[in-house]
Amino acid sequence: MKTTMNPGTQIPVFNLQSHHAKVQVPAEFEMKDLCRKYFVFPLKLINSNGTKRLLLAMLNPQDHRAIADVEFRSGVSVMPVQADRVDINWLIQTHYFGRKLSPVAQVDEGDISHDVFAQLELTTDEQKKPEWVDQSIRAYEKVQED
Repeated sequence: MKTTMNPGTQIPVFNLQSHHAKVQVPAEFEMKDLCRKYFVFPLKLINSNGTKRLLLAMLNPQDHRAIADVEFRSGVSVMPVQADRVDINWLIQTHYFGRKLSPVAQVDEGDISHDVFAQLELTTDEQKKPEWVDQSIRAYEKVQED
């Protein structure tokens, strides 16, 4: 599902399966209650030309109330990206509650407009690939064989 805020402006899609290792949850502010209320998740605090912006995964990137509440709480402007419910739930449950979940990809590869992290040239330390990535790949390949 590709969504737009303004005609001709496409909101990028966040795919947890591809970008899990690049997520860096900002420690500067607590957003657990807002994440659960609006089904959003802070992916990374970006400092671009001296201006801080929060890359925010959102179930509904056109939810202006959610954006306003997150901007008020964080004190920085929000850069929304589309994410599906499973990915956001996995991020919330894993980060805020320490639960181990196995997400299943819900985003069709055709829906991904571009690599948000590559576009912003964000880099992170190399992290171990989670086990669920290999499990998800094997499950997908098995479905394709059937």
